[in-house]
Amino acid sequence: MQQNVLLISADQNNRDELTEQLNTWGYQVEWHHSAEEALYRLTASTDSGYFQFLILDRRHLDVDPKKFIIKLQHLQLLDEITTILVGPQQFKREQALLTDAGYHFQVATPLDTRILFTALHAQVQDTENSADVPNLLEKFNESYPRLPAKRILLAVHDDETIELVTTTLESQGHIISIAEDGQQALIALETEIFDIVVIDKELPLLSGMQVINIHHLDCPTDQWKPFILLFEKGIHENYQSSRIKAHLTKPINSQQLTKTLHDLAHQQYIAPINRPTEQPRLQRHTPSISHIEKATLVDQSILKELDAMGTDSNFIHQLIHLFEEDGRTTINELAEAVESNDFTHFKEVIHLLLDSSSFLGTTQLYELSLSASQIDQSRFTSSATHMLKEIEATFNATNFELFQYLSKKTDSLSNS
Repeated sequence: MQQNVLLISADQNNRDELTEQLNTWGYQVEWHHSAEEALYRLTASTDSGYFQFLILDRRHLDVDPKKFIIKLQHLQLLDEITTILVGPQQFKREQALLTDAGYHFQVATPLDTRILFTALHAQVQDTENSADVPNLLEKFNESYPRLPAKRILLAVHDDETIELVTTTLESQGHIISIAEDGQQALIALETEIFDIVVIDKELPLLSGMQVINIHHLDCPTDQWKPFILLFEKGIHENYQSSRIKAHLTKPINSQQLTKTLHDLAHQQYIAPINRPTEQPRLQRHTPSISHIEKATLVDQSILKELDAMGTDSNFIHQLIHLFEEDGRTTINELAEAVESNDFTHFKEVIHLLLDSSSFLGTTQLYELSLSASQIDQSRFTSSATHMLKEIEATFNATNFELFQYLSKKTDSLSNS
């Protein structure tokens, strides 16, 4: 039997995405641009059983979905029609209100086609055998059964994502700790044990990538945590790193988050819950000139990773030369800020060095830049001159090692 869907969507791209997917599954779609048009269509129809489904896409739609569905019910226009609401994931309280108002199913965007298909399929089964109608949550859990409890660090700044992710993961039995900026995340990683970290690319004080890089510089390989990095839509394609085990796009889809955790567990990135307790980590220190020669200045594995990312042999050469050129400019600006006792400008400029040293994996320079970025105004006048000397000395030593890497790379290519 032909299955007919009345689709209400104010956005052409969203309409086309939904229509194409529904057509693929064999459903006939009639689209209306507004709730008012759809209401007129339902009231004017002579065939009350023509539509089996009503899908309301709340994105960009100028109507309260609760009031709309209540009005349809009051007019008795929803007999034997399954109602599906499509839109951004809502908090539990709002979900409950929408269910109470009359929506049978809610499908989160970005569009989760599995949940949409199950909602449609549930109605088909209902016409044949009402006892066989699947519960969506049960259906989802068939593929993704509950994991053992994990200790998860959530490093996110915006309240909406915090509430959504916390609600989703705590309902599955996981233990959540929250960090609202990059420095809080680093402190948490140093002082507590976590199975996985969900971290936003955009964080105050230190970015998500900076936190990930510092963690990898600080920890032995066997203590690295799997990171899920959160991005705004359309950005993650520019960030590819073996240090990031998964990406998720905001606004977060709770089903996709659950699936990602299961995928990581399946790949054994998340260690079993009963593993031996990790050994306490040594406290991080602020490096000084006296041990520069003994310390690791450059993480060679990061250079090799960057080298492999390049499309030609000049890629890493260009990165290192640019690092030296920009770094000298930055240090000159830092010197001017120290000389004029300009605390605000110093704090702004030091983050440039922090970013570039993080990207190239220049360990000691990163540590010094991080320490400098955390200095408060009361210590700036007395400490900035000495700190600048340490940064400059470390920068020069780091450049020497970077160019040694290039020299060895050139010799290796010449001999091959």
